[in-house]
Amino acid sequence: MPVGRKTNQRGTPPAFLGRRKFGYEQVVDGLISPDWEKPHLLRLTQAERDSSTAMYLVARGMVRGEGKTAGYYERSIPLRPTAVRSLGSNGEAGELGTLANKRIEAVGKVRSILRDAIATFYYKGNDIYELKKKELEKLRSRIDRWIKKWDELVDARFFDDLQTELEADETERERIRHKWLRNGTDGLVDHARNVLRAAEDALPCSTGRRFRARAQARNLFEGRIRGQKGLPFLFEKSDEEKL
Repeated sequence: MPVGRKTNQRGTPPAFLGRRKFGYEQVVDGLISPDWEKPHLLRLTQAERDSSTAMYLVARGMVRGEGKTAGYYERSIPLRPTAVRSLGSNGEAGELGTLANKRIEAVGKVRSILRDAIATFYYKGNDIYELKKKELEKLRSRIDRWIKKWDELVDARFFDDLQTELEADETERERIRHKWLRNGTDGLVDHARNVLRAAEDALPCSTGRRFRARAQARNLFEGRIRGQKGLPFLFEKSDEEKL
């Protein structure tokens, strides 16, 4: 996978493997970001691009810090012929990267809304935006395990669903992406609602405050996901009738 090209003030390359290792965001970033130099094995020959055989994108990396090895990580992602053809001869992700970027942008919005909804419940239904920045960050960190649980659901199908969109006719791609986000059962928004409810059942809250906390958390989630800074296009009348 990519080798760091830009450097920080100390002249050392930035770390590619973050907390999520080879999660979908790291892999996509490596494919489309100008911050990373593409490895030679990602630069396909014309014969490879013309092949009708499925291939694998294999990412390998080792984390080191303070003279110690923090672990070896590897991930293999099956690529269908259409996705392989999207990779340019210079290793650029092309159309595949463009579609992946749109999905990651939507994922980021849902994640942010889910995090604040769970934090609102944890804060007993009070307004979390009245907190100082450091207090809000500390509160959000306490519910990270729930966000990680949702992220794992996203990661499990990200590349497979992405390739389904890539293979579709251009007139169908938006509809497919919207269904991936919300379809009434296992879309990203549907999973987020389920994780929020699971958090409400598991997190400590007194009986007297639980009803208010749950109501405020769900109101925040539904209000923001439908708002202009959320994903309002998922809740237009025509989409509602399709569910």
